[in-house]
Amino acid sequence: MVYNLDNQEERNLYAMGNNKPSYPFKEGDDYYTIVNGKVVWSCWDDISEELYTPDRKYFATEKEAQNFK
Repeated sequence: MVYNLDNQEERNLYAMGNNKPSYPFKEGDDYYTIVNGKVVWSCWDDISEELYTPDRKYFATEKEAQNFK
């Protein structure tokens, strides 16, 4: 199966198919979350991996996050 890794849902499916710990982004990737109703930009790093929870919504683009709000 080919995954569209620009899509959060498919990144999650891809991550579940691997046995090693997997995250939706690679180090240095920009990503967006929604905090208190506001879209927040971040850059994926080792701290992001420590804070990562699969039940939180992560977005590859600001537009995706804005559309989800």
